[in-house]
Amino acid sequence: MVSLSVSAKRDVQLVHRLVASAFCEQPEGCFVINHIDADKSNNRSENLEWTTSKANTAHAMSLDLMNCPVGSKKGAAKLTEADVAVIIRRLHTKEQQKVIAIDFCVSGPRIADINLGKAWRHVVVPECGSPPYHLRRPQV
Repeated sequence: MVSLSVSAKRDVQLVHRLVASAFCEQPEGCFVINHIDADKSNNRSENLEWTTSKANTAHAMSLDLMNCPVGSKKGAAKLTEADVAVIIRRLHTKEQQKVIAIDFCVSGPRIADINLGKAWRHVVVPECGSPPYHLRRPQV
C-alpha cells in the first residue's frame, strides 16, 4: 500500500493498482488486476494484466490457488464421501431418489444433483460409470 496526499487530503492505494494504471493497457470491461505468476508481492508491470473478475477466478483455479472446501470438508455438509458413494450405487440400481433422500435425511433435489453430477462430483464409483447414474423413465 502507498499513502498519497495532496492538500492535506490523504488517499491509500494498492501498489499493483498504481503500477497497472500507469503501465498496463486496460481493455474495455476489465476492472480487475491479475498477477500473472500468482505472486502478490511481484508488482512489476510485466507481471500484471487487466482482466475480468470471472477470468481472474478462472486463472486462480487453474493454478490451484483457491482452497475451496469440497464435500464433507464443507462446514454444513450433511453427507460424507462414503454416504455419497452408497447413494451413487443405489441410484445405479435404479432405486427411487425419493426413498434414498428419506434414508439419508436430505432433500430430493440434493439426490437429483448427485445423480446428475452437479453435486459431490469428486466422489467417483468406477463400477457405476459417470452421471447420470439413474435416468427417469419417460412418462407415457
